[in-house]
Amino acid sequence: MEEVKVYQSKYYSYVSNIRQCPQNFDEKINKIKVKFSALKEPIILSTEKIQKLCVLADHIRNAFDTVVVIGMGGAIIAPMVFTEFIDYCNTAYKEAPKIHYIHHLDLPILMLLTKTLNFSTTAFVIISQSGETIETIALYDFFYQEMLRRSLANIHKHFFSLIECETSTLYRKILARDMLHISYEPQLGNRFAAFASAGLLLCLIKGGEANELCRGAMSAWQENASYMANDNNRNFSLAALGAMHLHQMLQQDNNKIVNLTYLHNTQNFLKWHSLILSEVLADNARGFDVLTASAPFDHHSQIQSFLAGPPGKIFSLLYAKNRNTPALCYKPEDALVKILDCTHAVMIDLLSNHRLPFRELNLNSLNLESLGAVMMHNILESMFICWLEGLNPTRCPSIIKLAKTQLHNKYKQISDEL
Repeated sequence: MEEVKVYQSKYYSYVSNIRQCPQNFDEKINKIKVKFSALKEPIILSTEKIQKLCVLADHIRNAFDTVVVIGMGGAIIAPMVFTEFIDYCNTAYKEAPKIHYIHHLDLPILMLLTKTLNFSTTAFVIISQSGETIETIALYDFFYQEMLRRSLANIHKHFFSLIECETSTLYRKILARDMLHISYEPQLGNRFAAFASAGLLLCLIKGGEANELCRGAMSAWQENASYMANDNNRNFSLAALGAMHLHQMLQQDNNKIVNLTYLHNTQNFLKWHSLILSEVLADNARGFDVLTASAPFDHHSQIQSFLAGPPGKIFSLLYAKNRNTPALCYKPEDALVKILDCTHAVMIDLLSNHRLPFRELNLNSLNLESLGAVMMHNILESMFICWLEGLNPTRCPSIIKLAKTQLHNKYKQISDEL
């Protein structure tokens, strides 16, 4: 470890005590540059497409007081991040519908929900890249049958779908029932689809400024692209720096990441970040195990494990020095603010004194633009680590095999029996 260094970007700072290993440095940077140059523009909706999506979001918000979102894993985690963050910043529309995310098959919970929903004013948004995710298909069928049971008119007008594969089982069901399908842009994979239609529709329904979110993401991408076009290998982007730090830790068998947030309502962000770090790198018994924690709660419940527990941990912190938003203002001298800042500073000192590797993304401000930039940083960082490991970040063979063989066959058997 070395002294804590701070690297500044437009929307956030990258703070770390990980010493950059000079070994094969130029080779690593060049590998990232070559792969990055082959990428197309990021999948970020244009202002024109966002405007069209706004029309649909306005319709859903005006016609329904509740939205049930059905999906699994990477398909719906980005919308969960956005709507949680909008709530955190207190910038949601007052008239925004209540949103329920359904990503489980817990029947007692689902039955309780059906008893509280007013189905006549409830919309259902189904998100699936493949259209073959068995759990998503089963949940769609479950809620469709609940609608039929209530003999409601124009049931098809309550359902909205985002499915990429237009030959899939789910797409055929949606088409046969004359339900609205929204274009789902071809993706690098659901985990990287945050700034496409599937991710932004719920942001808009909630009242978030999707243009602001995408502006931050595009700015982070362009900042990275400008570094990649530079012949000076010592002048590199923060995403490349973060990737090389984590790749170096992985090579040293530091393969446990503790994702620790100081922003309470960012639990879904931690889930999303954990997904893109752990899932894309898991291969040949290598990769990261990602744990999530929240401060100050886990300072009091896991600090012993953090500092004196099993070795091999890297700490990845999320923080915002300025936590003012347009809707919520506080004074820096407020006692609670001072205590949280002090708690954060003490943790940095403890990690440094115990020579434990850490890196931190510190948001300059709490808004969707900064969130978009940080998420794009994380996306690029995880892709870069994959390239350094010789992996394709879009692959997920074990999940694909599981979904298309065992589960598909079992579901077909169950459907035939019913």
